[in-house]
Amino acid sequence: MEELQEIGTDMLRHVAEICERENIHYCLFFGSMLGAVRHHGPIPWDYDIDIAVHEDELDRFLAAMEKELPPKYWVDFRSSVDTPKCFPRIGLTGYDTHSLHIDVYRMVGFPDSLKKSKAIVKYGRLLLEMKLVKNADLEDYSGKKKEKIQKLRKLLVFTSPEFITKRFDALCRRYSFAKCNKVGLNACKGGIRYIYEKEMIEDTILVDYLDFKVRIPREYDRILRGFYGDYMKPPRQELIDAEMSGEYRIRALR
Repeated sequence: MEELQEIGTDMLRHVAEICERENIHYCLFFGSMLGAVRHHGPIPWDYDIDIAVHEDELDRFLAAMEKELPPKYWVDFRSSVDTPKCFPRIGLTGYDTHSLHIDVYRMVGFPDSLKKSKAIVKYGRLLLEMKLVKNADLEDYSGKKKEKIQKLRKLLVFTSPEFITKRFDALCRRYSFAKCNKVGLNACKGGIRYIYEKEMIEDTILVDYLDFKVRIPREYDRILRGFYGDYMKPPRQELIDAEMSGEYRIRALR
C-alpha cells in the first residue's frame, strides 16, 4: 500500500504541475478530493487517484501529458498495447493500468433537459458496459460473472472496441462544456445524481496535498457531502482493515 501510494502521489504531483504550467483546468474528485480535504494527502488506506478534466480541454491535456510526463509514466488511452479506453488513465511505464493508475474523468456538458440528461446517462452506461465486456481479462473473474461476460461477448462479436469508443467520444462531445450550464463525469458516472451546476466544478481552489498543492472545487463541501455525508468522520475500523488487507496487483504489459 505504501509503495503504491508513493508512486500514485508522485504521478499526481507531475500531473498537477503540468496542468498549472499549461493552464489546463483540472480538479481532484471522489476519494482523492476527500483525501486532500480530510488528510491533506491520500486517504491512508487507499491508493486510487481520481481527477476530472474539462472535455473541451481533454486533447490539450493528453498532448501535454504525452510530452511532459517523465518517461517512467505513460498515458493509457489510445494505446496500441491495449484496446482503446473510453477515458484516460495515467500509469507506471511497463505495467498495465488495471490496479495502479490516475483515473482521468471527462467532465462533459449536459443539457438543461432532465429527460435528455437521463437518456445520455443510460446510453453512456450501456457503452461502458459493452466496453467492459470486450476488454475484460477473464483471469480476473470466476463463476457466474465469468460466464455472463463470455455470453455477452458472443452477442458483441461483430462490435469492435474501437466502434464503442468512437460512440462514447461522440456522446461526451455532444454538448460543449463551455456552452452548458450543467456538467457531469464521463457522460454517465454516478447518474443524474452527480450532474452539477457548472460553476460548482469550474471554480477551483489550491489546497495542500502532502508537500505540494492540488486543485479541488471551491464547492467541495457540497460535493463531498453528496458523496459521503459526514465526510470528515473516518469509516469504521473494520472497513479500513478490510481495505488494507486487499491484494494489490500490477501486471507487466503483455
